[in-house]
Amino acid sequence: GGVDDPTPFNNSAIKLAKRITNIVDNNDGSFAVSYELVALNTGTSALNSLDLDDAPSAELLAATTTASAVVANAGTIGVYPELLTDGILAAGESITVAYMLTVQPSLAADPTALENSATITALDANAVSVSDVSDNGADPVGNNGEDTEADATPLRASKLNLAKEIASVIDNGDGSYDVSYSLRGQ
Repeated sequence: GGVDDPTPFNNSAIKLAKRITNIVDNNDGSFAVSYELVALNTGTSALNSLDLDDAPSAELLAATTTASAVVANAGTIGVYPELLTDGILAAGESITVAYMLTVQPSLAADPTALENSATITALDANAVSVSDVSDNGADPVGNNGEDTEADATPLRASKLNLAKEIASVIDNGDGSYDVSYSLRGQ
């Protein structure tokens, strides 16, 4: 190279988004919850030694009864909660990872705190580590309309629960009864 050759500047960076793509009510108090994560190399050089780990809240961990196999379009696939154990991402390249949890909210002490996030780490060619905590949403770049770029992914499996109980019974004296019921929804 000559004196006028530009000096290349390598910037290593990675971004991660995580979202719930589907919730199926199993009609037994549990839900099949499908998650999708997208990691994007937003830097200017290739990244290797990818490691992607999920981090469920204590409440989600308590409420999870099963986890499916992990599916990914690249990399070395792990077993939940260690989603990827290795892989390479060229600059601008992304990887998509998916898995499903069976969650029974009643097993959690606080069913409103069923959330999780994930962390991806990788190394650049100079063995410099880069990482990112997932943001709730589909786009790894930006904040997906949430508060920050690292919001946990909440599980909001809302369903009307209805309880019925007998409120009063009046004997009509002729072999029939007037029964009043109380319904409570939550």
